[in-house]
Amino acid sequence: MKLLKNQFGKAALIFIGTVMVFGILYPALIYGISHLFFDHQDSGSFKETEYGKMSTLAGQSYQDDGYLWGRKQSGEAILKDGKWLWMATPADHAIDDLQYMEQKQSLKEEIQMKNPDADGAVPEELYTYSASGMDPHISYSAAMYQVSRIAKERGISEDVVASIIESESSKDWLSDSSEPLVHVTNVNLKLDELQ
Repeated sequence: MKLLKNQFGKAALIFIGTVMVFGILYPALIYGISHLFFDHQDSGSFKETEYGKMSTLAGQSYQDDGYLWGRKQSGEAILKDGKWLWMATPADHAIDDLQYMEQKQSLKEEIQMKNPDADGAVPEELYTYSASGMDPHISYSAAMYQVSRIAKERGISEDVVASIIESESSKDWLSDSSEPLVHVTNVNLKLDELQ
């Protein structure tokens, strides 16, 4: 019995110590470091825009002809605590679903119509939905496909639009693709700064 009490006491000390270190001290340390050195990212990477606060971590549903379009986002707007929030949901379409195939074809035709001066076929990512529901990036080729439409709508040169896209493109070190990715929201915020 004495041995059991002794082992129970040691186990309880180990449990309390583990909870203290990994449940309180470690999270507090990580939070403190992130808040001290990465305050912008720690706060959700929000930017103040003319449309309100916008997180650059989540994809935005731009549809105006003067903006760079990203992946189609699936979700719904909900009112919570007096604020409208966009709740993104992953795409869950079966690839052989007839309704989804018709929807894709319709989106593809609309994008072709809106980008009459674009070279080549419509990049597939522009008429398919984001798997996560929140993709903030598109491929460099999908971004460049839209340059002429954006330039014409805004009355600026294609070189200006292309240089902004170039400035917001970067290689994703997690991806096996050699093509850079372009941050859609950042491009559109820079386009708005030109006005």
